[in-house]
Amino acid sequence: LKELQDTCTAALSGEEFHVAPFDWSPDVRLEPFGSVKQGTALLNSDLDVRLSFEQFAVRDEQRQIRYLEAVEARPGPHFEVLRLVRARLPVLRLRFRGHLEVDLSMGEELASEGEVDLAVQELLYASPDSGARRFVRLVKMFAKAHSLIDAHGGYLNSVSWVFLSIAFLQMESCLPPYHELQQQQQQQQQANSSTTTRGTRPLWPVRPTLSLLSRFFAFVDRCATEPHLVSVSEGQVRAIHRRNHGSRGGVPPPPMIEHPTKAGYNVAQCLLPKGWAETAERCRRAHTMLASAMRACNTKNYAAAIAWVLSGDGGEGSETGQVLARDEACPAPKRRRLDPAGAGDPEFLPVNGPSYRECASCGIVHRCPSWMEKRATYCPKCRRSYNDTRSWS
Repeated sequence: LKELQDTCTAALSGEEFHVAPFDWSPDVRLEPFGSVKQGTALLNSDLDVRLSFEQFAVRDEQRQIRYLEAVEARPGPHFEVLRLVRARLPVLRLRFRGHLEVDLSMGEELASEGEVDLAVQELLYASPDSGARRFVRLVKMFAKAHSLIDAHGGYLNSVSWVFLSIAFLQMESCLPPYHELQQQQQQQQQANSSTTTRGTRPLWPVRPTLSLLSRFFAFVDRCATEPHLVSVSEGQVRAIHRRNHGSRGGVPPPPMIEHPTKAGYNVAQCLLPKGWAETAERCRRAHTMLASAMRACNTKNYAAAIAWVLSGDGGEGSETGQVLARDEACPAPKRRRLDPAGAGDPEFLPVNGPSYRECASCGIVHRCPSWMEKRATYCPKCRRSYNDTRSWS
């Protein structure tokens, strides 16, 4: 940030930016936020930076654009100007030394982004292992590879994808609701406890397998059938009824992804029906490809499906090997999906019949009653082992 600090200070030190009647230039303050602060950044992620001043706040949109235009006119030797997005929240996109893209923005509403970043940090830290963080990065790799992260283009923003991933893991009993973590912190402060715990409810570790990714894409596809409320604070995903929400022309209604600390505030306000329709179609296709590859039990099919999901063009993704270990040999027959009809969701048999699922730890396909489908990610043997030891060897 030092180079960016020097660039902004030099660009905003002209006489036209002097504060009358004191005749001094405002002191520039830069604050990084977003995926870098959350711990969910990828190798090709942008660096989000908020520009503000020590002496005063800039709330008017035209004044924000004026300051960003000054930085655009004098980017310095280290930065290349890509474009200035003139939206409700103006953003100046720069490229640092030819490879790192920087999104410079202003606005008091960005100050609340710190609450979002803190919530994501605490939720991912509550996981028994690093699997939750790796899974979130996998989902973001998919979204970036298929150009599904574009708030200005009517698609989901990055934090919305993070919350969808977290909400899915909460439904899988891998992460707790955020309000429980807040209550726990308050109790610790009242008791003046010097030790920290990871929560009272037992949580399953996350294994970023093909089965888990396939279930996530099916989860997003189901959210597109009707309006849904996604709340990481309550750990719930439920259908809601909106007046005149009918899916005209087959366009699915966008969901409401609730802010973790501001009830009723939708962090996915930028999402348009057309962008949500394309997102749902891509997730549906990803689920179909992964399900077909798992049914075929063929390493080449695995590689092709993973390459399409994580790179978008059929080539090998640069980060695939770092976050997803795929088997080099054909899995044992016990890991084949049970799909007697030959179509539909390979994870479950038809409604009113017995239900089966592959264990996310050992890979054995086990039967799970309908009343415990949410807890059936792991087979009874692995569940007993985890309950006895509260750890995974």
